Amino acid sequence: MAPRSNLRGIKLIFYITRSLIGSESTLAIKLGTDAAKFVPAGQTATVQTIAVRGVVSDVTRAIADIHRIVEQAKNDEIDNSYTTEFQISQEYVGRIVGAQGAAVNRLREALGIEVDFTDEDDRGNKDYKDKDKEITVKRKKGGASGGAKARVTLKGRKENVEEAKKRILAQIERLEDETVEVLKIPRQYHSALIGRGAKYVRRLEDNYAVKVTFPRESDESGERTTREQLKADEVLIKGGKKGVADAKKELLDVSQLSSSVRACS
Repeated sequence: MAPRSNLRGIKLIFYITRSLIGSESTLAIKLGTDAAKFVPAGQTATVQTIAVRGVVSDVTRAIADIHRIVEQAKNDEIDNSYTTEFQISQEYVGRIVGAQGAAVNRLREALGIEVDFTDEDDRGNKDYKDKDKEITVKRKKGGASGGAKARVTLKGRKENVEEAKKRILAQIERLEDETVEVLKIPRQYHSALIGRGAKYVRRLEDNYAVKVTFPRESDESGERTTREQLKADEVLIKGGKKGVADAKKELLDVSQLSSSVRACS
């Protein structure tokens, strides 16, 4: 299989050398100016020169293979040039990109594509890069506001680009449906709602595809153990609108039942 190569650089040349010579081959292949000793008198070796020496049958095969590899590399370069663009709300860019580009890097690595997010007005920019990853996020000065849009550009193989677009739009759909509710439930009922070993709250989260957060005490360092700043009698539910509504109803029903049981005991 041909590499994703730079036709003007070392990657293709290294691939040709490694794949055609081998440990037992009688072929000798010289590249660039190193090919000068194989070049007939009166000719000059350049950085583009590939010289092959050996028995006629091996040289003929090697030259045919070199042409095939170069042609495959050209086709690969074309295959990976498919580009599509679409718009998303600027407020979701950070969630798609992730911290320091982690989320979009995973997408890029999984599908072998290039990803770029750019403000439509392209004023000012903030770039997120992860080493040599080709990921850029350009944001308008002052941050997202109202209906501000970001343009998403994807480049790579067509099927992979379309899959990446599908995944991003599906994530946007989930984000658009996402809602948060904070319930007022007395702290004495929290343990019943969490359950032994968090069994009950985990079942609740699985059933309704939500995240339920209870207030936590500070740890030994004084740091809170949850990101949300909740009061002692608050419970936070985050997820899709329907899931949040159903989880809210069940939590309130169970807390009401717990309250009734306490009153009767």
